[in-house]
Amino acid sequence: MRKIRDLRTFSNRVESRYITLSDKMLLNESQKENLVNVVKRINKNLDLIIQDLLIRIPNRQIPFVKVIASEKVSNNKLRLLFADKNEDIDETLPKYINIDNLTHLIKFRITPGSRQIILSQEASKINAEMLIDEEYIVCAATDIFLDIAMFNSYSFLRDLDDDDKKAFSSLKYKFYKESGCNCYYHYKPFLEKEPLYFSFAFAARKSKTEIDLNTYIYLWNDFLEKHFNGSTDVIEPILDQIKYHKSYKQITKDDQSGIGLLNRFDSLGAKLLLRINKKPNHIEKREQIANYFRIPKFHLGSIKIVDLEKYHDPVLSEYLRYGYVSAFKVVVTEENIKVQTSK
Repeated sequence: MRKIRDLRTFSNRVESRYITLSDKMLLNESQKENLVNVVKRINKNLDLIIQDLLIRIPNRQIPFVKVIASEKVSNNKLRLLFADKNEDIDETLPKYINIDNLTHLIKFRITPGSRQIILSQEASKINAEMLIDEEYIVCAATDIFLDIAMFNSYSFLRDLDDDDKKAFSSLKYKFYKESGCNCYYHYKPFLEKEPLYFSFAFAARKSKTEIDLNTYIYLWNDFLEKHFNGSTDVIEPILDQIKYHKSYKQITKDDQSGIGLLNRFDSLGAKLLLRINKKPNHIEKREQIANYFRIPKFHLGSIKIVDLEKYHDPVLSEYLRYGYVSAFKVVVTEENIKVQTSK
């Protein structure tokens, strides 16, 4: 896995989700700083994993996820609630949370030496509770938010109503129980009842720092084939995808219709839109980049379209690593290229 956020750096395709604290979890300044660092680590993990998935899954766009810690969250983007180890599992939710607006919510009760998933007594409000050692907070949260990215990468899942989205979490847990797949965390029934949440990353995780992405992709494919067979994932028109590029206005400033840019995509498949982003100090390096882009002279903003497989090319990797060139994934299909040619 590449350790640089190449594709994330220039993408605005982002789903924001929130972490908050229970009313009784009061943090001192040191603990608040630790929480900030935890969120940074979660976001870094997600950026790198999703970037890797974008390369491994060529026929679909996957949004990045930005995790935000907030003392009070009242909107429907809340997904994790942190609680202290001394709080009983039947503690009430913070009063400001409108549970009716949430499709699902997971509670982390910070418990030394544990990585269990149980059913909370707040079963009608919380899908599951994790008794989790601080050592496993980052990987467990990463697993939960990663499934949010994958869910939102399928058009037919994004379009589900709230009730169906709530049922979707239970359906994934049922699939886990029936398939007999492994789980890095330990599920434990509470009062003979079971949790109603499962992330496929739970089954693909090998250690605190490693997820088997081949297994992860397989589980999603197997699950959707069994429960959503016949559903069609619709890829956005090419120009709509490119509008998520952070430099979109600069890219189209001389061609606001985007037609000239669209005409650069002349074949099907996953592509990288490359753009010269920064001027190297050395003239020789500028000449090398100009030659790579097949332009007579180095020019900021020049564009080149290449197949997605070129992402691992050593020459391009160097340009991306130093920020000389930006890369943005675009998926070209028979349907969205027809939209292009009909304009």
